[in-house]
Amino acid sequence: MNTFHIFHGWGGNSQSNWFENTRQYLADKNQECHVPDFPNSQFPVYKEWKKHIFHLPIDKGGLRGISSEDKLILIGHSLGCGFIQRLLTEEDIQIDAAILIAPTVTDCGISEIGDFFTIPFDYKKIKSQCEQIYIIASDDDPFIPVSEVELLGKKLNVNPLLLENREHLWQPRIPELEKILETYM
Repeated sequence: MNTFHIFHGWGGNSQSNWFENTRQYLADKNQECHVPDFPNSQFPVYKEWKKHIFHLPIDKGGLRGISSEDKLILIGHSLGCGFIQRLLTEEDIQIDAAILIAPTVTDCGISEIGDFFTIPFDYKKIKSQCEQIYIIASDDDPFIPVSEVELLGKKLNVNPLLLENREHLWQPRIPELEKILETYM
């Protein structure tokens, strides 16, 4: 059984946006999916979020119980993508895929999320720990400029999937995500 983790963003929780529908989609296909509710999501602190996930099976082939034959996929939305980038910069975690939805490389001037961006991300290390990286974003995101998405794509050597008129990708379903997830089942 493959393991998927969905990490919400600033002000979010496990029931926000497409998270619960995606969790159910994966469960219906007999896949394990965790969608943690991070503490203090309105005023997030990276170390609190990091501490919160270490009860989850997050290290492929390591101490937390994921078989090396199974796939490990991390999915982030918005600040959840910043969380994944910093986690992979600080930790040695091998994953099959990182799926970054509405991602950024900076705090975009939002002071409440600045704590996640206090150290530079190590994109060489991030790439070495991910077999595959996907970026999905919208051309009219009110929080994340397209220039941020394009910069991240360059840093990760990924061509972002830029969707039209989908804002911050907070719809109940993201069919483009489900299509990617199907390749890991």
